[in-house]
Amino acid sequence: MESRTTESLYCKYNKKTESFLTICQSGLHKPFYFNNFQFDFTEHKPTSDKNRMETDKKIETKHINYIIVVHGIGDQRTNETVMPVINRFAEVRQDAHEPQKREVVTLGMVTSQTGRPEMIGGEMTFSHTFPWSEFENIPQEPYAKLPPFLGGSSFTGENIRFVDMHWADIMENDFKHVGQKVGEWAKSIIGRLEVKARPDKDGKSRVTTSEAWVMPILYQLEETLIFLDNLLSAKFPFVEDLIFNKFLGDVQVYGEYQQIRGKAVRRFHNLMEKIEREHIKQFSSESIDEEGDRRYFSNYENAYVKPRYTILAHSLGTVMAMDALLYAHTSKEVYEFPGKFSNLPFTGYANKYEKINEHSPKEDSHYWLLRNCKNYLGEKWLDNVASFVTLGSPIDKFLTIWWQNYVYLGKDKGNLSKRGDTVDQIFMQRRDGSKIKHYNYCDEQDPVGHQLDKFKSKKIYERIFDIKEDMVFNRYGTPGVAHVKYWEDIDLFKRIIRLVVDKEPEVQLENSGDFDDFEYKKGTYGKVLFFSYGMLQMLGVSITTFFMMWGFSTRNWETSVIGSLGLVASLYLLRKFIKISIWWRQVLKSKNTSVKTKNYALEWQAKVFRIFMKAMTFVLVVLDWVYIPTRFQLVNISDADQVHYLNYFRDLVIIGFAGWILHYLLYTKKRSGGKISLWKLAEIRTFVWSSLIVGVGIYISIYHGADIQLFMLSIIPFENLYNNFFTIILISTTLIWLYTVACHRIARETVILRERPKGK
Repeated sequence: MESRTTESLYCKYNKKTESFLTICQSGLHKPFYFNNFQFDFTEHKPTSDKNRMETDKKIETKHINYIIVVHGIGDQRTNETVMPVINRFAEVRQDAHEPQKREVVTLGMVTSQTGRPEMIGGEMTFSHTFPWSEFENIPQEPYAKLPPFLGGSSFTGENIRFVDMHWADIMENDFKHVGQKVGEWAKSIIGRLEVKARPDKDGKSRVTTSEAWVMPILYQLEETLIFLDNLLSAKFPFVEDLIFNKFLGDVQVYGEYQQIRGKAVRRFHNLMEKIEREHIKQFSSESIDEEGDRRYFSNYENAYVKPRYTILAHSLGTVMAMDALLYAHTSKEVYEFPGKFSNLPFTGYANKYEKINEHSPKEDSHYWLLRNCKNYLGEKWLDNVASFVTLGSPIDKFLTIWWQNYVYLGKDKGNLSKRGDTVDQIFMQRRDGSKIKHYNYCDEQDPVGHQLDKFKSKKIYERIFDIKEDMVFNRYGTPGVAHVKYWEDIDLFKRIIRLVVDKEPEVQLENSGDFDDFEYKKGTYGKVLFFSYGMLQMLGVSITTFFMMWGFSTRNWETSVIGSLGLVASLYLLRKFIKISIWWRQVLKSKNTSVKTKNYALEWQAKVFRIFMKAMTFVLVVLDWVYIPTRFQLVNISDADQVHYLNYFRDLVIIGFAGWILHYLLYTKKRSGGKISLWKLAEIRTFVWSSLIVGVGIYISIYHGADIQLFMLSIIPFENLYNNFFTIILISTTLIWLYTVACHRIARETVILRERPKGK
């Protein structure tokens, strides 16, 4: 739209005070509509739609883009999630190449436009508030030169409008009633999945190959999360509340408590209805054709001014947005005959008050929505939803772990649904027959999201969605933290804006050269390997070296035992984090192992890294067999020291083995799933390998130590380098690395499930 600088007045009518709030703003000379009040501060009088249609032969169609941002887990406030989106959009329109060091838009600036949603009867309502915010110099279309973005408000529609879909309060209010301790919850989930995994009467497994990764990783998560929960609840209760109640608690209540889903989806639908109504009020004084585009006709421009909605969802918000979009497509028959279709209608979508007053429904009520639609629930606004963008989406994980919530989606393509339900019976097509364009993005180090293979395999998916991009990239190196890095990634937003908002053809986008290193950002893979296979290992070497030096240096048996206990305990705790980081990385990689996609076995980075792991193991073993005998030959060890060292190693073996037996009896043996082979445990492999390496080193020191001593002194003639400190660091490094290699090997054998080329 052409930019205009004419001054006009924006007025808001306050029903409570029965007064007008008038603010001078820069905007279009056109009437402004809000809550059924029309304000016209121009001398120009509108021509009726009828006369305009008679005089104008060609009517252009223009769109106003609305970006609806749906937050994920956490304790967000209203408009908090939309702020970084506004700042990134502004930077892209300003043609910036990196995010600004300081943000421009504040929470108060956004809320000044939208107002604060009100709590009425314990429910949040969007009545009497603007559903969107709009800022100058974030235009609907890109321009070569724009004034700097300073966060000035706009009310004209010439700029992109942003909407915050806030629903954190719903989950927070219900967690205290239905939430459980993470240990109890995890055991129930695993128990449910173990029952599902049992073979049926014909001996066939109910778990598909694409779902088989779930149980191994859930066992690792259960062990780690229960330990963390117990530790934090004893020492840091506020951290435990933040992690396990406000973050993991959101996942728990949304997956387990069906009323949450109904309430959240209802909130989503109410907000979209509000946007649609306010858009029509602002851009059309008369709604002539309720089923056609005529209701969007502008009185002052020779054009239809239609809304175009882009749903931009993150994390758990992608699951809720998916539920809301699918539910909006369900036919009215679903509501008229409750229980006829699986899992429908959504529990909690309509509350008791609405059911009592269904004969005189208030605006935005469940029955008001039903009364105003003819075929399907989202009929008024759903046709204008153009795109669905998901960031770090766990949709596939929800379809796998909480499969019983999604029975109404039917089975995968080519199969019939249960109870005779079909997609055609439940879901209606949009009036124009178009599909919602779907763009899914996730970083490989994001433990929550990934590609959406399972979602795309559903029959309903092809009816409603058109997949444009389903991309897993390497852009953020830090595991876990990658889940929240999307909001800072200006290149990601540049891609989204050009594809989704500006409708630039994908071929043109790729040929532009602006995204040559988008999927594999330079230097990221090295960071990934460091965090997954280096950072925890370095920490482990430091801790084990400290306790081993303690045990070697002391001559008191009580202190030596304490040092041995500290070493075993630190290794026990550290192994949890090493194991979960390696296993989770393999789960993330496993979705790319199909021959038809990027095969993990052929990916050059992974292949080079596996060669490096083998070479590193070989080098460490050789150095052990050099340093151990050299250490014993270069230092005169007294009989008392020899006895002490032997006793120390004996204590380590006894305490370590006892700790493993205790853990096996208390945790591993209680699993109701399949039996675990001892050789499939990384702890056993590490114990066997390290014992062999140290044993061979001691054997060499006894029979060939002098030869090794002379050989090493001829190469590096510095006897001070052959001491306890360097020897212990080497042994610690070997121990940690052997455990890393064992975890990596077992995880690859267990997690990578898809077809590989022969001979690979």
